[in-house]
Amino acid sequence: LEHFSLMMLRTDHCGISTGKVDHFNRSENLKSTALALEFLASQFARVPHVIGLELLNEPANDRRLPKWYRDTINKIREFTPPDFPL
Repeated sequence: LEHFSLMMLRTDHCGISTGKVDHFNRSENLKSTALALEFLASQFARVPHVIGLELLNEPANDRRLPKWYRDTINKIREFTPPDFPL
């Protein structure tokens, strides 16, 4: 019988501890989030028991969101198999 550990890495909502959704108001937030996701993808995408990577948890509706998703997914795809769920 094999033994598997279960680990779930996730972040909180796209706001800050004040509850104010502020993710898209600073370019540093977008860059650091994308960089962290690239790192996670590079480390875990080929681990057999990792089933996906959630880019943002319940993001606020923002006009910059679609472009950020496209750019970030394109960068992450450099580290992941084509069928890895994002």
